[in-house]
Amino acid sequence: MRVIWSGTFILTALSSVCAADLSQIDRRITKESAYKSEPRYCLLVFGPEAKTRIWLALDGDVLYADRNGNGDLTEPDKKIAAARNEYGGRVFQIGLVRDGPLVHQDLTVTATPIAADAIASLKALKKKNALAESYSISVRYEDRATAAPAQAVSKRIEMDASGDEEQGWLQFADNPKEAPIVNFGGPLRLRETPEPVFPKWLTGQTAGVRAYVGTPGLGEGTFVTIAYNLIPSTVRPSLDLTIPAADGSPPIHLRQELKYRC
Repeated sequence: MRVIWSGTFILTALSSVCAADLSQIDRRITKESAYKSEPRYCLLVFGPEAKTRIWLALDGDVLYADRNGNGDLTEPDKKIAAARNEYGGRVFQIGLVRDGPLVHQDLTVTATPIAADAIASLKALKKKNALAESYSISVRYEDRATAAPAQAVSKRIEMDASGDEEQGWLQFADNPKEAPIVNFGGPLRLRETPEPVFPKWLTGQTAGVRAYVGTPGLGEGTFVTIAYNLIPSTVRPSLDLTIPAADGSPPIHLRQELKYRC
């Protein structure tokens, strides 16, 4: 008897806030620097309403980051030189970003070379563009309770956008109009994983499934994930299963609550 995933994950108590329409975000950059190479762009927005916009322009081993969101990439403190990590990647430490009353920390962009033994989807990127790299953007996002100010609690949430084989890989674009948009601190959603990712299960076997909690962006690889341990243990997704019958009788439908995490 074969068990095939056919339903969707259901996760409650995440967020009732409506997401901003990222396709309508103003993509104008007020002033740009004199680049030494062809720049590549990515736009970061912060919060449920995506009011704070931080443009990133990558120029070889230099990243211009609009830290204060005023659209001017020519200001001296917005030019960041690359450091190198143990994988030969370039790391750009942007640091603090102000988002209204919030201050987010450790905003970091990492560009990692695609190795010769990389998985097929990364190899395809490399074949399409010899200069292609694997990008990731992370931040320690400041989050405050929406209760009365005297009761508000500030905490920092580790957030990351990089992409994967299922949703595509985060790539900077050749121009601002086509730049991907990454939304840190937007309304939380449960990312539905495409059916082909799930194994074909057999009776008596144990199998795991993957679910990601975070905020969708605009473009491949822009889903921002948060660590599962930030979600209360009482909030559990459920999995709908359809078990076809070999004798042609109606299939069996089951719902299984997923209690364990790893």
